[in-house]
Parts: sequence; structure tokens; C-alpha cells
Amino acid sequence: MSRNLLRLLSVDFGYDASPELLFQNIDLHLGLGWTGVVGANGAGKSTFLRLSCGQLTPVAGSVSGPSLAVYCPQRTDHPPDGLELLMGASDREAMLIRVRLGLDEKWPNRWPDLSHGERKRLQIGAALYQRPDLLAVDEPTNHLDNQAQNVLLNALGAFRGIGLLVSHDRNLLDRLCIGTVFVDPPQAILRPGSYTRASREVLREEKEKGRRQQKAAKEVARLERTWEARRREAAQAGARRSKLKLNRKDSDGRAKIDLARVSGQDAARGRLQRQISGRLNQARQRLNKTGPSKEHPIGIEVTGEVCRRHGLILLSAGSIALGPGRNLIYPELLVRPGDKIAVKGSNGAGKSTLIKTLLASVDMPKGRLLYLPQEISAQRSRAVLKQARELKGVELGWVMNMVSRLGSRPQRLLASQLPSPGEARKLLLALGLRWRPWLIVLDEPTNHLDLQSIERLERALSKTPAALVLVSHDKRFLQALTDTNWLISMVGEKYILRTE
Repeated sequence: MSRNLLRLLSVDFGYDASPELLFQNIDLHLGLGWTGVVGANGAGKSTFLRLSCGQLTPVAGSVSGPSLAVYCPQRTDHPPDGLELLMGASDREAMLIRVRLGLDEKWPNRWPDLSHGERKRLQIGAALYQRPDLLAVDEPTNHLDNQAQNVLLNALGAFRGIGLLVSHDRNLLDRLCIGTVFVDPPQAILRPGSYTRASREVLREEKEKGRRQQKAAKEVARLERTWEARRREAAQAGARRSKLKLNRKDSDGRAKIDLARVSGQDAARGRLQRQISGRLNQARQRLNKTGPSKEHPIGIEVTGEVCRRHGLILLSAGSIALGPGRNLIYPELLVRPGDKIAVKGSNGAGKSTLIKTLLASVDMPKGRLLYLPQEISAQRSRAVLKQARELKGVELGWVMNMVSRLGSRPQRLLASQLPSPGEARKLLLALGLRWRPWLIVLDEPTNHLDLQSIERLERALSKTPAALVLVSHDKRFLQALTDTNWLISMVGEKYILRTE
């Protein structure tokens, strides 16, 4: 196997639980350097990475490439393979990786207490230390603050093998990648250049395709109208030339009909009708060649209501233990109806812990609080999918419509064994919105979502009357949706929260 080339030749792949193939006839050759992998949630990006690394076997075709391939999954539920080796090694490479990623030697022993951003840095460090020829990284910037994202960029930029990168971070894709694979089942197509350049080309082609479809559809409609008009004209002419309704003594009428038949008027009309039929068939073939339209309904309405209470949550001033020698000090915190609050701070500053403390004081009727945690475990994801499958009729239709409008395909989702992290978040959001919440608390809501889904969610949240409490490292997302900041920063040996 070549260390410098990954080949996918006529690859077909599908999961046993799905009635149709996810990928069909994929042909790709990927060389040294980073290649971005983009597509909607549930489109198969993680599956593409696992196929490339040999963790999944194609139904047909072949995948060949370096023998040493490492896959870094989206989830960080468990410590990665090779972590102890990395943290215990004293060679120059191990020390360089630890320094580049800012890894603390105590972190492996505190895995359950680590933020997901800290776990992600350990995961990628352990992968890099295995010295793979092929490294596939799935959403590496999820959970990372801006400083950690820059650290990660430098670490991945130093990798010299074949790299596959799934990310919704446009900056990361543009700065690392020399090509982009666009995953849109059943296809996966490679485009050269940065993500921005490649996506512009895709958009240009989609617009051109839409223009051709529109032109072809108009031509088909015009010819169908012409064909129908000629058919009616022929039918009327046929009725006029019939002798059945003529009086037997009407010799002049019979003579006129005979003359029309002899002069070839019938034959001329028949030839014209056949010509129009031929042109109509050709126009329909041109329309079919443009391919089916892949446009789907977009945009959701984030339902909610303004609670008539004076306050939704009141948390008395206090302190939260974050770990040995680490505490978060916070003032009295009040969440009122209609508030739009951003919670900001670095990785490990206690943002998620603060949210859990805040929610522990909530006293609301069932369904009036919608909470989306920072990470949804595989076990919880299966439970959420099971809950959705148990819905019936109108309720199931409403939830699946919401999922569809966020960019995922309901049938494919319902047929899956385990929803992708992005699909699990969309499902949990849709299930919670059924109850018209008073308060929506989202911890890193853009994690695992594709770019289009983030934009759709942002537009929808901007219109909800419910109160919002958002934890996110996405500055643009927070600026669009919030007007109050809860800022967590380190002062001395403690983390302090201040409001503004």
C-alpha cells in the first residue's frame, strides 16, 4: 500500500438497517496534505472518514491507502488510544505535541472532570503521536475556545501525511486544506482549492444547473401546450370531416370532405403532430439530464412563549468547585422572561458547570425549559432517536419537518442505528420545541452542526419570544442573538463571573 496516496475505486457502501446505499460508485484519489470533507448533518461525512481509514468495509469497490491510519471521532466520551503513551513519553516529539496543544500532565487522571475542549486536545495529541500516514479528524474545533483553536491549527498544520478534516469551521478549512470533498449522497466529489474557493464553484454550478432546469422546464411546458392545442384542433377537424352526421342527400358536404382528404390536409396535420411529439420527447430528455432538484424546505420557527413571572431563575451568589484548587465565584444571577444572555469564558472556566448549577434551581412546568447539553453521548443519542420513533401521526410529522428544515433527511435518520451528533442535537431541539418553552438553554449549540444548519438555527432563535441562555465560542452567533454577557475570567487562582 502507498503511504502517500489514498484511493477509493468504485466504492459502494450502505448500512444494514438502511434500505438504500449511502454511497454509490465513489472514485477518489487523495494525496499528501489536508483535504476538507463537508456536507449536511447525516450526509455521511463520518462514514466517509471511517471508510478511508479501513474501519468500515465497502459493499462494492475497494479502498487502498496507508496501513497506519488513525481516526479521531467527534465524540469524546472515553479516553483515546495511546493517551498514556503520549503523556508518559519523554522524547522530543511527545514533548513538542504536549507543548503545542497545551496539554497538562494531570489531565488524563481527571478525564471525567475535563471540559470537552480539553478532551479534544488530548484526543488529537494522542493521534498525532502515533505518527500515522493517514489522519482523519472529525470536527476538531468543537468545544474549543479561540486560543485553543489557534493552538490546534498549528498542531494540525505540522502534520505531513494524508489528512482528512471534517469541520464546520470555515477558517480552519481555508487555512489547512488544499482540496475539499463535498459529500452529497450517493456522491462524494473532490474539488481543488480552499473550502471558500470550492464552495463558490459549487454554488456557481448549482445556479447554472437551476438555470438549465428552468429553461428546460419552460420548453417542456410550451411544447405540451402546443401539442395539446394541435390534438384538439385535429379532433375538431376530424369531427368536421366525418360523414356520419351528414344527411344522405347532402352531396355538397360529402364532396367537400372528400376534397379535404384527397388534398392531403389530414396527412399534413398528422406530420405536424408527430414533429411536435418528437420535439416534446427531446425536451423532456434534456430536462431529465439536468438531474432531480435537491432543494428542500429550509428555515424553522423556534416556538416559545414569554412567561408572565417576574423571574425564571434566581441563583443566590456563591461558589462552585471545578476541581482540586479550582473554584468559580459568581454573584446573584437572575434570568428574566425575554432575557438574551451569552455565557463566555475559556475552556475549563466552568461554563457548563455553571449552567448545570443554574438549571438545578429551575422550577417550571414540564416542557417549559428546553436544555441542549454541550455533548450528547452515544447512549443518549440512541434514546432520543427511540423517543422520536415512538411518536405518532401529527407529532412525528411535526418533529421530522423541523429536522428536515434544519438540513437533515428524516427517512435516513429514522432508519439509522445511531444518529450523528449533529442529528441528535436537531432531534433533541425539535422534541423540546413541541412544548413552547419559556426558557431555552443551549450549551455550545453550534457544535456538530453543518454550516447551513448553524445559519438556519441562528435566524430562528433571533425571532423566539422565549428567554435565551447561550454558551458558545462562536462570536458571530452570540452577537446576533444576545444583549447581556456573563463573562468568566481567571483572577489569581480563581475564576470570577461578572455580568455586563
